[in-house]
Amino acid sequence: MGTRFLKSSFSYIGLITLLWIRRDIAMAYMLYLPLLLIPRTLWESYGITLKNWAKSLKLLVLTSALFLLPFAIASIALSYSKGFHKIPLSLILIQILGVALPEELFFRGYLQTEIKEMTRNPWKSITLTSILFTIAHLFKGITPLNVGVFLPSLIFGYLREKTGSLLAPILFHALSNILFFSLF
Repeated sequence: MGTRFLKSSFSYIGLITLLWIRRDIAMAYMLYLPLLLIPRTLWESYGITLKNWAKSLKLLVLTSALFLLPFAIASIALSYSKGFHKIPLSLILIQILGVALPEELFFRGYLQTEIKEMTRNPWKSITLTSILFTIAHLFKGITPLNVGVFLPSLIFGYLREKTGSLLAPILFHALSNILFFSLF
């Protein structure tokens, strides 16, 4: 399991460097890599399930109220944002299907599960996965925004751990990105 984990991690990091060459190929690779690495019989153990969908949606609403709503209010109140902007449906779909879904499949579905299996500690797995998630974003440039993905990543990991599903982390990730684009 450890060797497979290392190979897939290096494969993913190599993929990030391809993003500036062929983003569409890289995104397809990110989406399907976890599905290729995980036997279909184990998908549920990697969070690929709708089993706890009601719990996932309740926790999504609560988490959004606790984190996204204050973020939006503070951004507008502190004049970081002039308010909400319309964003096209295509951008919303890209954020759900092309960003949140593949990133959560890989980071929370595959890596967090494998790290938890190795460490036997959910908090270590959430933290280490969040560090790797942040490092992957730093390949796009070392900016406050790219470093700032660490905190939301911890929330994504918590949602995965709490629900046993990727539904809440995928939706919260997409909502976070969509909110950011609508504010800035």
